[in-house]
Amino acid sequence: MDYDNLSKTILKNVGGEENILDVYHCITRLRFHLKDSSKVNEKEIIDSEGIAGAQFKGREFQVIIGNHVKNVYENLVSHMNGSGKQDGEVSAEKTNIMTKLMDTLAGVFVPVLPAITAAGMVKSVLALLLAFRAVSAESDIYQLFNILSDAAFHFLPFLLAVTSARKFKTNEFLALTVAGSLMYPTIITGAANGGVLHVFGITIPFINYSASIIPIVLSVWLLSKVYRFIDKRTPETVRLLIAPMLSLFIIVPISLGLVAPLGNYAGYYLASFLTWIFAVSGPVAGLILGAIIPLIVMTGMHYVVNPIVLQNLNQLGYDFIAPLFFLCNIAQAGATLAVFTKAKDKKLRSLALSTGISAMFGITEPAMYGVNIHEKKPFYASLIAGGIGGFVATMFGVKVYAFVMPGITGIPAYITQGGDNTNIAVIILSLLITFASSFGLTLILWKDKKINIKEEPQIVPEETLNEEFVRSPIEGEIVSLTDVPDTIFSKQIVGLGVAFIPESREIRAPFEGQVTMISESKHAISLKSKGGIELLIHVGIDSAKLGGVGFEVTVKAGDNIRVGDKLMEVNLDYLKEKGVDIITPVIVTNASVFNRIELLGVGSKGSWETNIIAVL
Repeated sequence: MDYDNLSKTILKNVGGEENILDVYHCITRLRFHLKDSSKVNEKEIIDSEGIAGAQFKGREFQVIIGNHVKNVYENLVSHMNGSGKQDGEVSAEKTNIMTKLMDTLAGVFVPVLPAITAAGMVKSVLALLLAFRAVSAESDIYQLFNILSDAAFHFLPFLLAVTSARKFKTNEFLALTVAGSLMYPTIITGAANGGVLHVFGITIPFINYSASIIPIVLSVWLLSKVYRFIDKRTPETVRLLIAPMLSLFIIVPISLGLVAPLGNYAGYYLASFLTWIFAVSGPVAGLILGAIIPLIVMTGMHYVVNPIVLQNLNQLGYDFIAPLFFLCNIAQAGATLAVFTKAKDKKLRSLALSTGISAMFGITEPAMYGVNIHEKKPFYASLIAGGIGGFVATMFGVKVYAFVMPGITGIPAYITQGGDNTNIAVIILSLLITFASSFGLTLILWKDKKINIKEEPQIVPEETLNEEFVRSPIEGEIVSLTDVPDTIFSKQIVGLGVAFIPESREIRAPFEGQVTMISESKHAISLKSKGGIELLIHVGIDSAKLGGVGFEVTVKAGDNIRVGDKLMEVNLDYLKEKGVDIITPVIVTNASVFNRIELLGVGSKGSWETNIIAVL
C-alpha cells in the first residue's frame, strides 16, 4: 500500500489541513473533526485504493482503513507539520464543562495516587508502631521512614507538574521548572516570615506551596498555552533556545505573583467551606454524604474529593471526608458478602466472595458494579448503611491523619498520637455498624432469583473435524455481525466473526497464543493463536473517543496467554453513561487464509467455555 499517496488523497478530500480541527485514529479508522463538513469529497475517498469505506458519525468523519490505519495516520500527520491527535483523544470543542473538569482532575491526579497512597500507608504503619511503643519518635529508623512518608506530600507539586504537563501536552521539564520556582527555598523559608518580592510592579507573596495542588495545576495549564503560542511563532532555527526561555520568563512571575496565590486561596477557602458545612450540620452532613458517595463515584466526581482531602491534611493535619469513603466501601463489602451467604448460584457466590473481600481492602468497583448494582437491592442496602455509618462517624468527629486506601489496611491512619484511643475506637465502631447494617439489610431485602440456564450453543465436535476453536472471550448474548451498527464490522470488512452483548466486565483469552497489539485507547486488543488465528476483540462502537477511560488492561503486547487468562476489564456502566454502544465484535481478521470458518452459537448465550468460532 502506498501510504504517502493515500494520505495525500485523504488530506485533499477532507478539505485540506486548514479544514481539520483535529484527527486521531482508533484500531481501524481515521477520525476527523472538521470545520466545514461540506468540503468532504466522500465518494473520492471511498473510491481510493486502500480505503474500505467512509462515513459521518454525528460531527465526526471516519475513514475506514483497517489494519494499516496507524501507518496511514503517521504519514498523514507528517504532511500536517506534526499536528493531529494521538489514538483515543477527541476534540473538547463540545465537551461539557463539568466533564472537562472531571477528565482533567482524573488525568492529573490519578497517576500520582500510587506514590501518595504508599506514603500514607507508611505514615499509618509508623503511627501503629508508635502506639505500641515499638519505635521511638526520636529513633533513626523512625526519622528515615518519616522522611519517606512525608516526601511525596511535601514535593507533591513536582509530581503534579509531570502529570499536568502530560495532560495539557506541554514540556514536562519546563513544568518541573515551574514547580521548582514554587518550591524554591527562598519562597518556602520566606513564607514563615510573611515576606514578599516586588518585581515589574507585581507583588509576589511568599507562600509555602508544599503539598499544594491547585497552584501547580493552574500554572502548568497556563504554561501549556503560552509555550504553544510562542513555539508556533518562533523561527525553527532558534526555537529550542527562545521558546522555553520566553515561556518561563513570562510564566514564573505570573505564576508566583497571581496564579499560584489564587489557586492556594481557592483551595484554602474550599476546604474551609466544607469544614464549616460539617461544623454546622454535623451528623446530617455525614448521613447525606455517606449515603450518596457511591452515586458520586458513578459520576466520576470523586476525583474532586482527593485534592480536598490532601488540602485538609496539609492545613489541618487531619481529614474528615475520607472516613466516609472508607465506610462506603465497607457498606459495599457488607452487601456483597451477604449475597455470597444467600446466593445459590456458584458463579454468583464466587463473584460475591472475591469482590466483597476486595471491597474490604478499598477496591469497590467490582463489588459495586459486578454484584450490588446488578442485583439492585444490595446496592440500596449499601446506600442506607453508608448513611448510617456516616452519621455515627461524623457525630463523634472521626478523623484520618494520613492519605491511605479507604480499606481495612488504612485503619492505623486513624490512631491519634498522644495516647488518646477515642478516634480509633469510634472508626472501628462505625465500621462495624456500617457492615452489620449493610449485611443485615441485604439479607432482608434481597431474594435470590431462580436461575434459568439457557441451552448451550451447539458445538462442532473436535474429533470430527481437524479444526481450531475460538472460545468466548466474553459472557453475554452472541449475535450476528450484521447487528453491529458499524459498516466496517457489519459488512465484514475487517473479517469474519460474531459479536457479543456483554454481560460481564471481563475479557478473557479465547485460546492459547500471544497478545499482538493493544490499542492506545485500550478499547481493542489483537491476539494470535498457536494455530495462526489472528483475532480482534473490539469493545464497543466508537469507544476510542473515551481515550482509555473505562478500560483496565491486564496484559501487554507480546505476552503469552492461555485459555481463560484475563485480558482486560471494562466498566460497561461508564461506557453506557457516555453513550457508547457496548456491542463487542470478535473477528478473525485473517479469515482468508483458512479453508473454512464456522460461526457457532449465534442467538444463544456464550459463557467462558463456549466455542464461538471453528476454523479449518
